[in-house]
Amino acid sequence: MKRLDLQKTPRALQQFIRALLHHPEIVEVETNGQLLLRILPAPQLSPNQRTALLEEGRALVDKARARNEKLPASTIEREVRQALRKVRHQQR
Repeated sequence: MKRLDLQKTPRALQQFIRALLHHPEIVEVETNGQLLLRILPAPQLSPNQRTALLEEGRALVDKARARNEKLPASTIEREVRQALRKVRHQQR
């Protein structure tokens, strides 16, 4: 599991995360209509919800792996480069 040290992040990110603590709800981060991540306050998840969420995540990873299995490495590389270029352009 990766951990984020809030003290080492930009102030805007610190403020965003701290604001989530005052309004505990699910936050989804997406780009171009594609869901990138979901932030869930830990106390809100029941064991069943946690299991369901993990199963959904695994299913999405399996789907991506199955799709990439059929593609040549050069195609995957090109798509990754294009996605990185697009994200970097949007951050400017």
